[in-house]
Amino acid sequence: MESNDTTKKLILFSFLFLFLGLLLFGAVALGIDIKPKEKETKIVNEEVKYDETKDTIRNSTSGLRDDDNNALTNKKSVIIYYSLSGTTEKVAKYIQDKTGFEIVKLETHKTYPKDDAELMQEEIDNEKANFIYPKLKNDLHLTEYDIIYLGFPIWYNEMARPIYTFFQDNDLSGTTIVPFVCSDNYGTGQVVSMLQKAAPYSLVYRNPLAITNYNRDNYKEAVDSWVKEVEKGLAEGEKFD
Repeated sequence: MESNDTTKKLILFSFLFLFLGLLLFGAVALGIDIKPKEKETKIVNEEVKYDETKDTIRNSTSGLRDDDNNALTNKKSVIIYYSLSGTTEKVAKYIQDKTGFEIVKLETHKTYPKDDAELMQEEIDNEKANFIYPKLKNDLHLTEYDIIYLGFPIWYNEMARPIYTFFQDNDLSGTTIVPFVCSDNYGTGQVVSMLQKAAPYSLVYRNPLAITNYNRDNYKEAVDSWVKEVEKGLAEGEKFD
């Protein structure tokens, strides 16, 4: 009886192995992958897109408020000057003769001792030491102007004190400043850098006109050539800082 049971078990196992073998053979024949499935790893490609709106492109050489590609058409100019001895005033009025621009003279409430060099030096030193800026009589409205021809004398290697007041009183953001200066022997010196510091949101023409002892008698000739140079520079958007 025991022998018959053993025989039956062997037959059963034989059929079972045969069945599994046939199943495996069929799977291989049909191309079924029966390997354990590996965990799928998803690779995400994060693309960073360039956003042009984050960049502000500025033309740092034009100096003109944005329209018609730096051309002088529709650009409004004005000549503003301060003069103590009268030399800067003569130059400013001749520039007006050559250009036809409007002209404004800056005037102070105080009177400087222009005929006494020693007292003048003391007055300027006192203003600088105590951060005093002379009040101007002018109440200017300059928002309509794009280009400002700014004239002033050089006092002891610096801009005349009323010019500092002018910058304090007026917002010149976005304008172009074209300077002309008068002095004994200073020339243009550090005029451009002084103006850049006083008006950081304006562009400054970097070739100021300088009237000194060397060309004071021939200032008209100097103005003639300089005005032509400035007009060309403005039209081409060059020589500005």
